[in-house]
Amino acid sequence: MYDIKQTSDGGYIICGTTIIESGNSDFYIIKTNASGDTLWTRHYGSPGNDMAYSVIQNTDGSFFVGGLSYRVQGSSLLDILIMKLNNEGENIWTEYYGGDAWDLGGTIDLSGNDEIIVCAGHGVLVQVIRISTYSKLTLTAI
Repeated sequence: MYDIKQTSDGGYIICGTTIIESGNSDFYIIKTNASGDTLWTRHYGSPGNDMAYSVIQNTDGSFFVGGLSYRVQGSSLLDILIMKLNNEGENIWTEYYGGDAWDLGGTIDLSGNDEIIVCAGHGVLVQVIRISTYSKLTLTAI
């Protein structure tokens, strides 16, 4: 597990990585109540390996999870993977950010302007990506 945050209901949301039957890794998300009892667990992934590193709760109760993905089986190129989940852990949208170089990042935070901020790197460039919390529209990459 890589990240844990307290949620608005007093429970916790936890993200990390799990190995699935194919031998690949997937995002692994756990939601608990305030006592630490598991309410739900989910895993999400592409055909390649996916690693979740950051999770945060939005003001509407939904969750954003950020991490990395080798979304093409056998690929050596990493992309940034951002997911929005509802409060029951169901996927609302998934978005990959990347190109022809290693794209590193996935650490996320809320900006307070109905956006999430993603700290990212593309090759040797460092970027901050702003994404609307309402849709998977990328607002800017700085």
